Amino acid sequence: MNRKQNLLIRHAIGSRLFFDAMRDNASFEVRSLDTDHWTFVVHIKDEEAIRNIMQHREELNLFVNELSGDIPIYKWWYYAKDTPKIEYDASSGILFITVDARMGYKV
Repeated sequence: MNRKQNLLIRHAIGSRLFFDAMRDNASFEVRSLDTDHWTFVVHIKDEEAIRNIMQHREELNLFVNELSGDIPIYKWWYYAKDTPKIEYDASSGILFITVDARMGYKV
């Protein structure tokens, strides 16, 4: 089966969904900086989503779902122990989020 990944960015309080890569037809990449830091490179132009992510930067959960077809088989939960480093380049539409914690589990 075809394996793919989806990124969800949620508010930690109430789990409000700010961004869904598959729904928004957006691409993303997770870069491992070392064993304890990851940077998400997210192509996003939705101004409301960007505003919500920036406004709630201290309360974000990022989930990467690994899918087999459309069925989730594994989930990675990424978060920051403190406040994540977030930068947005409006000219390229790229959001950078760096976190320092993750946990993986089978769905």
